Amino acid sequence: MDGIEVFNFTMNEVPRDVRKLLAECTLSVDSLDYLVFHQANKIITDFIVKKLKLQSSKVPYCLDRFGNTSAVSIPLTLVSELKNELQSGALELVLSGFGGGLSWATAYVSTDNVCVAGVIEV
Repeated sequence: MDGIEVFNFTMNEVPRDVRKLLAECTLSVDSLDYLVFHQANKIITDFIVKKLKLQSSKVPYCLDRFGNTSAVSIPLTLVSELKNELQSGALELVLSGFGGGLSWATAYVSTDNVCVAGVIEV
C-alpha cells in the first residue's frame, strides 16, 4: 500500500465520518466526554484533533506508553486512560478505528458505571 495515500485517506475519511456520526446522533463535540481514536501514530492523532477542532484533553492517548498496538489501541486506551471515569459514572464517547485495507468505523457509546479490568503487562 502507498503510505502517503493511506495517510491522506485517513485524514479525509475519519474526520468526515466523525462529523457524520455526530450529525446523525444530533450530538456536538461539546456534549461528549471523550473521543477515542485508533493510535497508529501521534501525527495522525494530532491532525485529526486539529481538523475536528477538538480539545486535546478530550482525546486520551496511550501510544507514548504502549506503541502502536494495532486493533487493541481503542480498548487499551479506554482501560489505561479512562478506567476510573468509566467505573465511576456515565460517559458519552465517540470511538473511531481505522487501519489496514482502508477500513474504518466510528461509533457513539454511552456508558454508566462500567466494570473495567486493569491492564496486564507481561
